[in-house]
Amino acid sequence: MLFRKTDPTAPPQPPKTKSREWFDSLLFAVIAATLIRWATFEAYVIPSPSMEHSLLVGDYLFVSKLHYGPITPQTPLQVPLTHQTVPILNVKSYSELIQLPTYRLPGFSSIKRNDVVVFHVPHEAQYPADLRTNYIKRCIAIAGDTLSIRNGEIFLNGKPGAIAGSPQTTYFLEVETPNDEVRQALHDQGVVDYDQPDGYPVAGTDPETGKLGYFISCPATVAEFFKKQPYVKSLTVTAPGVQLFPDVADFHGSGAMSAV
Repeated sequence: MLFRKTDPTAPPQPPKTKSREWFDSLLFAVIAATLIRWATFEAYVIPSPSMEHSLLVGDYLFVSKLHYGPITPQTPLQVPLTHQTVPILNVKSYSELIQLPTYRLPGFSSIKRNDVVVFHVPHEAQYPADLRTNYIKRCIAIAGDTLSIRNGEIFLNGKPGAIAGSPQTTYFLEVETPNDEVRQALHDQGVVDYDQPDGYPVAGTDPETGKLGYFISCPATVAEFFKKQPYVKSLTVTAPGVQLFPDVADFHGSGAMSAV
């Protein structure tokens, strides 16, 4: 039977207490939020400046899981609405006692070039796949594409200009004398050091040359601006360290660790 008959002669049910009403409301809210977070969309905050000029540190955004299709949970035993750890307590928020097979449900779109996507980093073997750290990056190549980097410029299928917007390059900006004028100019041009409370870049020394200046990341237009400034002695593109591919092909292996 779909409906239960009630006895009109039975005494009325006692009303719920305030604490029971609050508990029921909270339980419903947690279940609803968990289902929405898993199947429809999830809120994220930008933790680092890697997407600068598209997304800034501290930006909040909602990411749709319907476009590419939600993935069924692998780790069902976890504290609701947490990821890896319980806030404040900083203890593990999940148990690996039960691990389920995962499936991606159908979505109504597929990943396209220059889409900004959120994904779990693949190398964190210490976490279950569905609880690894979330990265927010721009997809510049898809299956079947040929990608190459030549002198700091990205080529897709043999053609330059693979990245939409204003891609950034890391430079060492050598100056005559580091001072507030230089720092203000850097800040005015959008060069921000997120490790500093005020956001202003701090001068340092290039360990390879001993020159005094600033390590900055900026688009080509900003680099051209600083090349014309009288206080700038040189502006050079920084080379990656030996711990990076192709010097160390297995970046996460022992070769990479010994090269650092």
